[in-house]
Amino acid sequence: MKKVFNFKVLKRILVLVFISLITFVSLSNISVSASTTTGGATYDVTSNAITQSLGYGVQFKQDIAVTNSTQKQVVSVLDVPSEAGIMVIPFTNMTNGRWAFTTVTKSIEIFESLNPGYKVVCAINGGSFDISSNYNFNKQCTGPFCYEGNYYRTTLGSGMWNGSYGFKNDGTAGKQLVSNSIDGQFTRTDYLVLAIYDNDGNITKELKIEELNTAPEDNTSSVYYGLFNEIHNYVPFTFDSVEGAKSFLVDGDLVLPNTESDFYGIGTISNDNFNGEVLENKFVICTKNQEVIDALSVGLKVRVQYEAVGAFEGVDYVFGGGQIVLKNGEATSNVDSAASDTHPRTAIGVKEDGSYVFVVVDGRNTDLGRVGVGGARLSAVMKAYGCVEAYNLDGGGSSTVVIRNGDSFDIMNVPSDGYPRSDGDCLLVAVKEPTVDIEVTNMTDRTITCSANVIDDGGFNIDSITLLASTAKANVVDGVATLTGLSQKTEYDLSFIINTKSGKSFTTFYSQKVHTDVTEHKLREMTFEETDNSFIFELSYQDRGKVTTLANCILEVNGKEYDLVDGSCEVPKSEVGEYVYETVLKYNCDSYDGVIAIEVKNLHTTVIETIQAIESDFKDFIDKMFE
Repeated sequence: MKKVFNFKVLKRILVLVFISLITFVSLSNISVSASTTTGGATYDVTSNAITQSLGYGVQFKQDIAVTNSTQKQVVSVLDVPSEAGIMVIPFTNMTNGRWAFTTVTKSIEIFESLNPGYKVVCAINGGSFDISSNYNFNKQCTGPFCYEGNYYRTTLGSGMWNGSYGFKNDGTAGKQLVSNSIDGQFTRTDYLVLAIYDNDGNITKELKIEELNTAPEDNTSSVYYGLFNEIHNYVPFTFDSVEGAKSFLVDGDLVLPNTESDFYGIGTISNDNFNGEVLENKFVICTKNQEVIDALSVGLKVRVQYEAVGAFEGVDYVFGGGQIVLKNGEATSNVDSAASDTHPRTAIGVKEDGSYVFVVVDGRNTDLGRVGVGGARLSAVMKAYGCVEAYNLDGGGSSTVVIRNGDSFDIMNVPSDGYPRSDGDCLLVAVKEPTVDIEVTNMTDRTITCSANVIDDGGFNIDSITLLASTAKANVVDGVATLTGLSQKTEYDLSFIINTKSGKSFTTFYSQKVHTDVTEHKLREMTFEETDNSFIFELSYQDRGKVTTLANCILEVNGKEYDLVDGSCEVPKSEVGEYVYETVLKYNCDSYDGVIAIEVKNLHTTVIETIQAIESDFKDFIDKMFE
């Protein structure tokens, strides 16, 4: 049978080919990064929604992505340098001497109010906490928690929340994160450490306290405190004098009777012979150790706490969280038990150079393309952003990322609860702003000159600073910098960059309003020629910026006003007389602060000659007046 060519079939084939090409091109354009695979999971970024520099080298971005080819994700990422002056701080809010739940944004506000001069660059939620108030002293963070060397809690977490993490924040090179998975398990002292402070807040002596809520033996000491019951009420401890021992009551600034075996307390001794009920926010030091007795007295500030030894010794910032999910750049063998099921996730990772990566993966909202991840997929996410090790933190409704926006803070993800959850703790990226005395010493229409001197480097090991105003930039040399190439009569936000001795440069939050002036004008001279009937005045001036009315202004001659047009005017003698006694040039000048009126007297150059001519003509008359 003879075959007939079918144009309809050809049309369909061409349409299919066209659609295939369009689909191929579209899919090719979606992917902006190579697929990352580990632990049997994949992660692909399809597009970037936000990229933003936050200051001090911290970068924020939010990527649209897929895991395992089909699960849509929104992933918020913070890149944080490991550098002197940039601190990662676990923070928990203590209200009225108790653990408390607080949103990340509120925690930032509290931290900055307690630490003048410090500013938070960004923050995420932190480790796990007693969300259901299962502990007698409820709302505690899970795992050890240390803030500025104060060990509020030293009990390890359990199950999948047995992770412990510390931040050295000491400015040394390399990795600043200490973890129980890589560096060694968190371990505390076998005894409580009694620290004694001087009037300047410095620790002058440390001694041992061996017992809790039990009578001390010879040459030992004990601390007594009340505990909370099952309905979260404080139950005072009734302290009876111990024979042969000295007892000191401490009024607490912060007292945390966490459990029968975990205690923190700091305060001032108010009684050196105490006997009776130990009320809330108080504790008793009872001792048979003569060295301790000699060291304590009424009015002295003291602290009692367990402290870390081993890998975490000397680390002043510690918190507890989940388990490791990435090690040596690959998913760990127990990754799915470390972060089981699909949920919103918060994680922290470390790159090869020691810098940090904070990640929040949104979830529980598939309609908005926010699925969430489990263990292996979380590992793939952290690997994609350059981490060689990474750890799962508290997730679910807690997962929150906040960045600084001027003097306020923005939540950048969509918490799955529909609102920001109040958590037990959070991780702050904070800096102590360098104090630099900057003063504008001179300005022109195109330049601003400033003196600039570093008063406090904020721990950044500053080598030099650079001033910025829009695109203009100038290095400070011998305390002075001049910004050039500016626009006249324009306000600028003056800021500065710190250049560290390690060779890095960081933009600070400093901002000062400065402005250029207008182009300077110059008055050269006023000349005039005399004719039989008039004086003809000519004004010589420079006004490149056209900021004055000199071309068409007022010239007052001998008390009468005339229009100076294009810099000249003719004044009849019949109106002003035969001699020019006085001239007043009146014009307006534009400045940054507005238009100002200017008057210049006797700019004309022949006033002296005129006076001499008058004296000559009336010499005989004048001489007779003074005979």
